[in-house]
Amino acid sequence: MIRLLFALLLASGARGGLAQPLPDAFPALPGFTQPIDIVAAPEAGRLWVAERDGEIWAFDEDPASASLSMVADLRGRIGPLAQDGGLQSVAVHPSDEWLAAYMVLRSGGAFESAVVRYAIRADGTLDLASEREILRVPQPTGLHNGGKILWGPDGMLYVPLGDGGLAEGLSANSQDRTTLLGSVLRLEVPLAPEAEGYTVPVDNPFVGNAEGWREEIWAWGLRNPWRSSFDASGRLWVADVGQNTWEEVNTVERGRNYGWDAMEGPLCFASSCEAFDAPVFSYPHNFETGGVSITGGLVYRGTRAPGLVGRYVAVDLITHRLWSLDADNPADVIDHGVVADNAWIVAFGEGTEGELYAVSYSQGRVLDIGAWAATDVEAPPTSEPLALRVAPNPARTAATVVWGASGSPVWNGSSHFARVDVIDALGRTVQTHAPLAQAGRQLLDLAPLPPGAYAVRVALPEGTAVTRITVAR
Repeated sequence: MIRLLFALLLASGARGGLAQPLPDAFPALPGFTQPIDIVAAPEAGRLWVAERDGEIWAFDEDPASASLSMVADLRGRIGPLAQDGGLQSVAVHPSDEWLAAYMVLRSGGAFESAVVRYAIRADGTLDLASEREILRVPQPTGLHNGGKILWGPDGMLYVPLGDGGLAEGLSANSQDRTTLLGSVLRLEVPLAPEAEGYTVPVDNPFVGNAEGWREEIWAWGLRNPWRSSFDASGRLWVADVGQNTWEEVNTVERGRNYGWDAMEGPLCFASSCEAFDAPVFSYPHNFETGGVSITGGLVYRGTRAPGLVGRYVAVDLITHRLWSLDADNPADVIDHGVVADNAWIVAFGEGTEGELYAVSYSQGRVLDIGAWAATDVEAPPTSEPLALRVAPNPARTAATVVWGASGSPVWNGSSHFARVDVIDALGRTVQTHAPLAQAGRQLLDLAPLPPGAYAVRVALPEGTAVTRITVAR
């Protein structure tokens, strides 16, 4: 992702006007060179930032922080950078005694993904002599190698891997369970000091199968899972970078298939996509209202921005447009607009008190989501969530979209006009309506539309929400 999209970054910039910009969380800190990930450190009140070349830095989670200390220098381990190569992510074990690191290495003309672990010393640095290899996976190219490894609430290590790249035939890896590519792996890692490798958890979905499927696989059907997270309830969120038409976010569950390369966002390429899990959120490829490369985030659980609590945050790498969606009702989506200018946000991370930070690769800075949301995102006026409903769904020739808080036919009592758009699987607006917002509903004439999946977007002065509808004949 890093090399492939660099030219797009330079060419695009922010589109559509800059909304409230994301502030620098630590303006006095020295700049980073190639920051790629951020995590809470084992020591309370400290953060770690990992750089793509292998350096890992620590600093106080204090807006006045002005100095960095080195946690580890893995540059000799990483070697030369190429395509998506280098250190991709780090994950501190819940015991605070171990760090897992995911890296993409190049040896000659070959690429491979490696996951290793290091002991964390009492002074907060890594013992490089303690390195033990957990996993090594040959890669056909240096692209689509996945991103964020995680220790799950069950103590297992989750490793998302992409389909292997853009070359012809590689996308089929995501539907081939005899390869690890295009999947989320779930591994049990022995933590004895001398132990290496992993074992397959006995409750993984394909343990004991007779088809030759890899037992490490927890879920599959992913293209390029760029950033993953667990929320407080234990749900696994995975953002998956699309190819030509849609970016998407999935909540990943045991033994489920997320569709690539037969699906991209809501778009189905096969004769039937009933066997696949649809994304909980997707946006089309364009520079006006969408983007071209998603960076997945986390569900906010800090204290500085009450309006963002319980909402999953994601951003587009190139257009810098940011969305949030209710974790319990993903159809409740807010488009916050363009929040940065050439920031190239490659990761999100959570601080020790649940505050949310974003990593700007191009600026070498850490941006403050909580401080931004405290001024940009209003707290809900009541405990009732804003709702967007469409029925019937699936529909044949007509459906009605209804908006408003639960139990209310209006959206905050607004007397302004709403805008209701129906958007096809290629991101094209195929219908537009402009009812009074206080009407709370709009009849959709679906008869002229061919069967398929569509998005319905309702925009009002108070916000924007998107839901999905299927037209069936």
